[in-house]
Amino acid sequence: MNRYLRLGGHVVLALVVVMLWQGGTVAQADQIVGVFSNPIVMGNVLNDPTVGTISSFDNTGTAAIGVNSANTACSGTNTLCWGTDPGSGLPTNQQYSELTFTGANVTAPNQTIGTINFLNGTSALDSLIFGATLTFYDASKGMENLGSDTVIITTTENQYSGTGLTQAQLATDADYINICGNDSNICGDSLEAYEDSEGGVGVTASLTGSIVGDPHLQLTGITATGQAANGGVVGNESPEGIPEPSTLTLMSAGLLLCAGLAARRA
Repeated sequence: MNRYLRLGGHVVLALVVVMLWQGGTVAQADQIVGVFSNPIVMGNVLNDPTVGTISSFDNTGTAAIGVNSANTACSGTNTLCWGTDPGSGLPTNQQYSELTFTGANVTAPNQTIGTINFLNGTSALDSLIFGATLTFYDASKGMENLGSDTVIITTTENQYSGTGLTQAQLATDADYINICGNDSNICGDSLEAYEDSEGGVGVTASLTGSIVGDPHLQLTGITATGQAANGGVVGNESPEGIPEPSTLTLMSAGLLLCAGLAARRA
């Protein structure tokens, strides 16, 4: 009896070893990679010239994209940099904004698929971009394409300056992003980053999602905790950076008015 049980235990152990070797009981991790592309150079600036108003810009030929490309922090395809303002007197690292996506290994639905960091610099308005495509890949499966979403960048014209601002003042000047698309359930959630010239150090959010269907990556959640004092928050601001398609055809009518506004900073 005891000998049989011991033998049975060895058999079960052997079966487990074989199943593990064949991958039968271990879920293969999907290694998520995110790549930025197709920057959008026409869009809107919020709170310009006053809180609640919007100005339209066509920054074709003037947008500064990858402005600090010599810096390794801005040279990867998972990092997007934009903006410049040499006449502001600010340090170079405060004159541009930066988005970085860092992927994670996913083994189950509704799991963290990666983090996105948003650093908000102070740039001339004619050097801005207003969005970009973020495409997700599965590196564990030969860079299989998991679909794309649009990162909408809403820049605000700064109403304040300096450090020591109140939470409400920081929030007024905060730029924010929304991740929108057919595969995104978080378009209504805004990742808001305080200006680095006003003491902001950048905000990092965790993205939750699931790989479903044919396959594609469905974004289901975004969280940023414990950063409201000096980084930013997740809020519910509507994406204003990219106009509705019907408005794009009317944008050129206001471009001449923007020439005098471009020197202002966001």
